[in-house]
Amino acid sequence: GRTIVSKAQLAPINDADSGARTMVGAAPLADRRPLLATEPGRDVATDPGRPIMQSRPVTPQPQPPMSLEEQETKSQKAFESLLEMTTVASRHEMLPDVEKAYLDIVAKYPDTHIAQESYWRLIILNLDDYYPPKPDVAEKYYKEYLQKYKHPTFKYAVEDTIARFYYKNKDWQKLIDLCSPYIKEYIKTGRVITPLYIFFYSEAKFFLGDFVEANKGYRTLMRLFPSSHEAKISEKRLEEILSHF
Repeated sequence: GRTIVSKAQLAPINDADSGARTMVGAAPLADRRPLLATEPGRDVATDPGRPIMQSRPVTPQPQPPMSLEEQETKSQKAFESLLEMTTVASRHEMLPDVEKAYLDIVAKYPDTHIAQESYWRLIILNLDDYYPPKPDVAEKYYKEYLQKYKHPTFKYAVEDTIARFYYKNKDWQKLIDLCSPYIKEYIKTGRVITPLYIFFYSEAKFFLGDFVEANKGYRTLMRLFPSSHEAKISEKRLEEILSHF
């Protein structure tokens, strides 16, 4: 009742698929295929099976900085697209999208003239276009703008916009803080860019009850810019100051 197997039948044969040695009478080669890493029951400690290829994480290559010329070209296109966007729908409805578009220009093309102008337009948008206005947001953009650019070419335009907003809304202390550097520069150098800051400074002092400083400012303005609109208002203010004494 016993089956006799000859030595020849016990001779090893090569397993081309796995590189292992096997004997006749064992399970067919196809049934002994090594389990893959994803197959259930695979024990890599006892059955290394086929080599498991481990993919290395791909490190993204840093992009070379955009040249100024390329920034200028792309920022101009982005600016033109923004202008087209505002003609399609009501400007008030588009304000959040317009703000986002300006911020996108500032982030992607920071070295351009249009990026600096975009800061100015962001401040106008938050002070004059939104209702109610968002002075805190405008002031944040203003500080960011001054910190970002060593030579802020829109500084005077930005500060003119903010000063007019403070004056219109009777925010006298903030108006004084904004105008004070121009007053100090005038005292130190005799240089005056515009009568506006002397006028705003004097007006803020007047409405806060500091008539001595207001008087100095109005008289200085009338002497330096006698034919200006601000000089005519200053003359009336001086009459009001005299009436207090």
